[in-house]
Amino acid sequence: MVAGAALVLGHVSVGCVGEDNPGVVTPPEGDASNPSENSPGAKDNGAACTVATECASGNCADGVCCDSPCDGTCEKCSLPGSTGRCEAIADGEDPDDECPTTPLSPDAGGGSGGDAGGSFVFPDGGVAPDDNQCAGKCNGKRACAFAGSERTCGTAFCGSATHQGRASCDGKGHCLYGIEECSAYACSDGSPGCKTMCTGEADCLPTHFCDAVSSTCKPKVANGSACSSVAQCKSGFCIDQVCCNDACEIAGGTCKAPGSVGSCRCSACATGPCELFYRDEDGDGYGDSKGTIDNGRAAFGCVGQPPAGFVANKDDCYDGNPTTTVAASVRPNQTGYFASSYTPPGGVPTFDYDCDGKVVKETEEILEHAGACGYCSGLALNGCSFSTKCSTKGQRSNLSCGRGGPPYFVCNSDGTTVGFTSVVACGVAGLRKICGTCPDVGQSPSVTTSTITQRCR
Repeated sequence: MVAGAALVLGHVSVGCVGEDNPGVVTPPEGDASNPSENSPGAKDNGAACTVATECASGNCADGVCCDSPCDGTCEKCSLPGSTGRCEAIADGEDPDDECPTTPLSPDAGGGSGGDAGGSFVFPDGGVAPDDNQCAGKCNGKRACAFAGSERTCGTAFCGSATHQGRASCDGKGHCLYGIEECSAYACSDGSPGCKTMCTGEADCLPTHFCDAVSSTCKPKVANGSACSSVAQCKSGFCIDQVCCNDACEIAGGTCKAPGSVGSCRCSACATGPCELFYRDEDGDGYGDSKGTIDNGRAAFGCVGQPPAGFVANKDDCYDGNPTTTVAASVRPNQTGYFASSYTPPGGVPTFDYDCDGKVVKETEEILEHAGACGYCSGLALNGCSFSTKCSTKGQRSNLSCGRGGPPYFVCNSDGTTVGFTSVVACGVAGLRKICGTCPDVGQSPSVTTSTITQRCR
């Protein structure tokens, strides 16, 4: 034993006395009679404790003796079923509020999403994000997990037809307001953000169409894809139940030609462009104005090469069998007049033989001067004078007065000499007058009458 050493026996201390040792020896640190905070106690893991010295492991965590200090994030030593063992807190739980949100300062910036191109309108009163909705939870792996942009933490609103304003979490416990482009649905005025279902095309972005069956906005399809409406096609043309590159209004055009589905092609002429021709059944050189491909009275052919029985124009208002109908007489530029009407298919009786949409009578109806033949004189501005007595022998009489040109507008007898003196309908007989000449001065002119049918065209 060297000088200054002590022998400890039970609770009795014996030692040498020197000038630095007054005779009282302090037990060594960690002695059972004077335990330190680093000295192990006697409690097993899982036993309740308040200080580490109570535990044989030297660790008191979460109120129990623990197999480790257990002072990391999202771990606990008092979890049910594992008391005394330091285990990770289950995913989605945070009993000790270890994953709180940390609000950013007002000047910290932030924001997310895209650029609405300067046309984005914020609501009156501004927006109010809520950071508390972005607080995290333990992830079951001794760490915090924070909600990402999929979680909304404030009111969403439509700032334009294609963009919404939305507060969303940033994955770090903050709630940031940003501008987001809608991915399929439109953002209509008054809607709380991009729509999530559709009832019509207005609910979808221009790049999508509304599928009526599922009430969802789906991407528009390319040319050649099946379609039932123009809204489904990127091109805006649904022809022959396929999306086509244009309206396919060319003669003989089809969007279903083999090898070219989705592109407008002419199928009736292999050597070049097509032309639509119209049936000329009566052979008058004019095609049926009502001819269509569907009714068989129109057909496609190469330009300038009409199929037999067809012509390029469609001006005939009545085209039919020339041996059983008057169709051959009905055509544009017809100059003849007819006493009988005709009835076109599906139409009503008419005298429109020249297809101009009007009916013209062959014989005029002169209702002036009570139907008398006579002579005119004076100035038209003052009203023409009419007399049934002539002033010159052999002077031709008229049913109506003529008017000479300016400056005097002289009344003369250059008017109509032949006509009905009453209204006579087309196809009906009436009394026609033909005014003759004066046999001598002061006498009345001769008059010839005959009953004829009013013909028309």
